[in-house]
Amino acid sequence: MRFFLILVLSFASSAAFSQERLEFKTPLAEISIKELDQVSLDTRDQIFASTASGDVFLFDKSGKQLNLFSPPRQARIQQLEASWTVNIFTFSADLQEYRVMDRFLNPIAENSLLLDNIILPKAATLGNNNVIWVWDESDLSLKSVDYIRKLILQSQPLNLILDSEDLRVTEIREFKNRLFMNVPGSGIFIFDNQGNFFTESSYPNRAKDVLL
Repeated sequence: MRFFLILVLSFASSAAFSQERLEFKTPLAEISIKELDQVSLDTRDQIFASTASGDVFLFDKSGKQLNLFSPPRQARIQQLEASWTVNIFTFSADLQEYRVMDRFLNPIAENSLLLDNIILPKAATLGNNNVIWVWDESDLSLKSVDYIRKLILQSQPLNLILDSEDLRVTEIREFKNRLFMNVPGSGIFIFDNQGNFFTESSYPNRAKDVLL
């Protein structure tokens, strides 16, 4: 599969952005990857892309391949995050494993999320201070894990907190000290950086763009 690399290196204010029409010209590069799945950009305009088998490619902004990481166990990656200043984060629900890598795709931390009191992790995201947020579908709880010490720091039973009959969570993401939870049947649930419920937003809105 091919994708065209078109980078917008500077963004206008949200008001101007909503009023002006973006016009894309000639792509900067054309990248061809078999079984392309996830794509994420870092703060240096580098491109990280994963395949259906879990390989992670690193390209510079001109489309030149810089590195490739191939995991020892092949499986699809549900979450690929490169927007953090230092680390790259991946999560595979099929393997129920996470991996934290540096900017050169060297693994820093990697392990199973099947710890005590985590039975069925379906979504995960990297947080600040060595924390991984995990959606555990077995008990419908949002949990934070210290991945250095491999300890569960807290657990929020969301079926007791949220007024929603459908908690099929597809993605969670921490952004600017807020945790966003994508529940397609209901909308976006927003929490603070301690996991406390903050508010709910319905589609469409700008919160959805954070998860894309």
